[in-house]
Amino acid sequence: MKKYNMKINGQSYEAKIVEFNDAYAKISINGINFDVEFEGDSKKTTTQIVQVERTVPVQPETKKVETSECEVKAPVPGMIVKILKNESDTVKVGDILLTLEAMKMESEIVSPVNGTVEIVYAKEKDPVAEGDILMKLVTETTTVKEVLKPKITYSSAVQPSEPITPSEPKNKQIKAPLPGSILDIKVNVGDKINKNQVIIVLEAMKMESEIYSDYEGIVKSILVSKGQVVSEGQLMIEIIN
Repeated sequence: MKKYNMKINGQSYEAKIVEFNDAYAKISINGINFDVEFEGDSKKTTTQIVQVERTVPVQPETKKVETSECEVKAPVPGMIVKILKNESDTVKVGDILLTLEAMKMESEIVSPVNGTVEIVYAKEKDPVAEGDILMKLVTETTTVKEVLKPKITYSSAVQPSEPITPSEPKNKQIKAPLPGSILDIKVNVGDKINKNQVIIVLEAMKMESEIYSDYEGIVKSILVSKGQVVSEGQLMIEIIN
């Protein structure tokens, strides 16, 4: 099994190629598996990005326990970005306790119970491993909710096997599907564009990807420029009818 050691934003990661052939690869990064499918000509370097929203669970699974204490653990390895709740603070189910950065993505860690923060073990900028205890909460009842391990769907440089239809927002916005650098902007303010038209070329992880418009309309505003570094979810272009 081929192994690679790499650093992203100062954080160390171990990548392993579990399976590989002309059409498919399975890659493990810090123990988390990712399936990659190759489409079309294997020499093709510019591929379509499918904008897929990352899902971090905020609706935990309910179960009965006898203890009145609840430990909040790191669901994935990463670095503590910000602590939003302190000791003695009152929290409710779904309240954001802290944010964790992993693989250049920020995940919100939420409270699984109604209660009070008893101990805060984590510190901002500290690296944590999967399963590390971040906080201890004192619950108000004997019913607690277990935080599930996040299911993170990464925007991929290949077309998924099952089409994903994003919900249409009220205002038509094109956002960055993943962190990267703007290589080229294919449209100007006032241009009329069609659905699935290439509007931006984004470089991420040393790979160029074309960002396609999900909408038809007229370019109202362009909020990025060539060479600019963008974060995941950053608004790049606004479109009107």
